[in-house]
Amino acid sequence: MLIQIFDVGRDKNNSLFFFFFQAEDGIRDAQESRGLGDVYKRQPAERVCLHCENARISTPVEPALFLDCDDCLYYNDWKTAKQLTASIEDYCTENLGLPAGKAYEFYKQYGTALRGLQAEEVPGFETEEYLATVHGRLSLEDDIHEDRELRQMLQRIDRSRVPVRVFTASSSQHATSCRTDPYPHPLMCIRSLGVDDLLISEESPVIDVRAVGFRTKHDMESFEIAMTSALGEHGDPQRCILVDDSWSNLKSAKTAGWRTVLCGRVSRDGRNAEECEDADFRIDSIHGLPEVLPELFMH
Repeated sequence: MLIQIFDVGRDKNNSLFFFFFQAEDGIRDAQESRGLGDVYKRQPAERVCLHCENARISTPVEPALFLDCDDCLYYNDWKTAKQLTASIEDYCTENLGLPAGKAYEFYKQYGTALRGLQAEEVPGFETEEYLATVHGRLSLEDDIHEDRELRQMLQRIDRSRVPVRVFTASSSQHATSCRTDPYPHPLMCIRSLGVDDLLISEESPVIDVRAVGFRTKHDMESFEIAMTSALGEHGDPQRCILVDDSWSNLKSAKTAGWRTVLCGRVSRDGRNAEECEDADFRIDSIHGLPEVLPELFMH
């Protein structure tokens, strides 16, 4: 089911908007994404709209593109995701004395372990300590590497017309103002990819986890806050496009009225991407984005 990619509308300033969206927590459900140990099946990107048979899709004026970070900007067979999940579990058992598996229970009930710890007011828990400890334990040197293809793709964005942002679980005040972030996970990922100079600057402030009140991508208000941050109080959800590897995140985005791009061909439990009903488009990896959205890039 193939269609032509849509044209991009522009306002009087001929502007486009790009934003990067990262998952708040490393723990994810087995039903949501490509998964630990799965063989990553690379295939040509498809310009697919599951809801529009042989139809031409029109893109609203000033599309806002939100890109997930972990397992979207990069893919490393879930090594980083496993590290983060283990770090969260260790913090809950070692620092807070919670029983093994409680972090995952919080994730299932609240969307993230952090959200669960806050909601349950666990004795001894402090948000800033949690962020510093959990993300500070990560070692990414051997798991995420420089990606020249990604860099070249980002450089094709006309920065005079297209502001680029990062949506991160870390603290924006540190990510934008210094390169020694005490909650370094997202910054370390982006730096390891060799694109931090393209994605993080004073002129491109980060929309961070605090900006959405520690909500998750399962929360509709999170999408509302992100959209308002990007497009203002009168933003149109149809102008927003989410690229993410998580099927449940795409489902939430569709519920919020956003357009969606699924990044990754195989879910954690082995389901093929064609089974994801909430994906308007599918790409093998982030490098396939210009193939399905060519109008958003300079040639």
